[in-house]
This record gives sequence, C-alpha cells and structure tokens, in this order.
Amino acid sequence: MNRRQFLSFGSAAGTHEISCERLYMQFLDALQRGTEQRFLEQMFNELASVPRIRLKESFWLDSQVLRPAITPRLEEYKAAGGIVELA
Repeated sequence: MNRRQFLSFGSAAGTHEISCERLYMQFLDALQRGTEQRFLEQMFNELASVPRIRLKESFWLDSQVLRPAITPRLEEYKAAGGIVELA
C-alpha cells in the first residue's frame, strides 16, 4: 500500500477518518526504512488543513512504538486548533 493512501478514507463534514491499524502498519514500514520522521511530517502536513480527525480502532495507538512517535504530533495538531476524536 502506498503510504499516502492511508489518508484517503474519506471525510464527512470536515472530519478525516484514519484507521490506526493502517497507520501502525505503515509507521512500522517507515521505521524499517528509517523514514519514520518523514512519514509523520508528510502525514501531519496533509492534515494541517483538516479541522477534525477521527482515529478509528484507537487501541492500536497503545503500541509502545507508535504512541511516543505520534503523541507529540497530535498535540501540535490540537494546539493549532485541530480536533482529535478517538473511536
């Protein structure tokens, strides 16, 4: 799967839905390639214009690999006015 495809789950009323399972798998791929920072930068740059994101299957965020990497980015997103919903 192309890394960019994970954001193409569609949006409803300004909300982007992201599968945390897919996010986890793609993050692991990027980690193996040594491109995890670039992956996260690209993801959050694409989300910058989205007012709300819904993280589906959020239990995947409990990973000791993914949580430390994504938490600061989610905090930056929220500080910039974005809304994060966990589902």
